[in-house]
Amino acid sequence: MKDNPTSISTNEFRRLYCNDGLSFTGMSKKLGIPRITIYDRFVRDEIPRRSWGGTAREFISEPSEALGYVLGAMKGDGTATKYGRSHKIVLSVRDFAFAESFKNALPKIGLHPSFWYREKQGLWVVSSNHKKFYYWYKDLSIDRIADLLVERRNAVGFIRGFYEAEGCLYKRKGKWYSLQMSNTERSLLELVKCLLLKLNFDFKWRSVTKPLRRKIYILELHRQNQVMRFLDEISPCIKNISRED
Repeated sequence: MKDNPTSISTNEFRRLYCNDGLSFTGMSKKLGIPRITIYDRFVRDEIPRRSWGGTAREFISEPSEALGYVLGAMKGDGTATKYGRSHKIVLSVRDFAFAESFKNALPKIGLHPSFWYREKQGLWVVSSNHKKFYYWYKDLSIDRIADLLVERRNAVGFIRGFYEAEGCLYKRKGKWYSLQMSNTERSLLELVKCLLLKLNFDFKWRSVTKPLRRKIYILELHRQNQVMRFLDEISPCIKNISRED
């Protein structure tokens, strides 16, 4: 049964369009009303629309904790892909809290996020379509990323995002915990280690090579006082003791 367009609130249109990332076609199918009716409601209610580049808002490239967090998460689990006229930034993860945290960070740097659950794969997906950010991100070198993370809070943001993407927390004997972060890109992990040293965290370095696979570089922290300080100061939304107990 089709919904009566007049019975659908402006907030519902905003939720479907902004939070769920549905297009006019997607909303038409979901609500059972014509696309032209949806268009008329957007004009009448002055609901802001996404531009073709993904958002009418300007990308904020100035160093910030939010930008550091987005970069850390992207370097761990994110992808940036161009196809046709789209320039997609995507994070697909199993942890809702991580996906939601990433989604909430994007508007702080001028990106409009879409957010949905891919049931077959069991993944939460955060996506944004932004041409300027795409090319800026693709041109980033490790040295340029380091320049963006000079301030402590920006470095903390980057480490938080990277740890949530590529880190793990595991329990040893009794109540002792260890931390680990890994990646196949040596220069990236060297940057992470350098940032951690500036924050007085003494992570150990090692590498593992498995047959038919790229070498994996690993940072580990076993000293219990530093593990607890890391979880307190970096404050990850996942892979924290509160979620493990």
